[in-house]
Amino acid sequence: MNKIYNNLTYENLIKTDWIEQFDKYQQGEIKRGIEKQVDIVVYAKTDYDSFQMFEIRIGLQGNLDVSYYANPDFSATEMNLIRTGLRKGLDVSEYAKPELTWQEMQEIRKRLERKQDYEKRIQKLNCR
Repeated sequence: MNKIYNNLTYENLIKTDWIEQFDKYQQGEIKRGIEKQVDIVVYAKTDYDSFQMFEIRIGLQGNLDVSYYANPDFSATEMNLIRTGLRKGLDVSEYAKPELTWQEMQEIRKRLERKQDYEKRIQKLNCR
């Protein structure tokens, strides 16, 4: 395994008491983050369950700005909606709000996708 962040490998990490605070699924996400060479410090926190850790890790692997959703107040489903919006180039600030339900977030994301698709079609027509 590659060395990351000053000799941080999963093998070294499991030799410490620090890893014991996480369940086996969270530990798996931490291990995968180290293997993929992402900054595990962003999500290796007991505030996140393994599903939330997954969403943050995948965002980091995709070079997305996870600061929009690296918040334990978001469920993994909500994090996925925000991550998907970021990947599609949407302005997620319109729905990356913990006070919204995942259904409201999904509806806003779909509206933004429709708007983006419409603008792309208009742009194609104007280029002809």
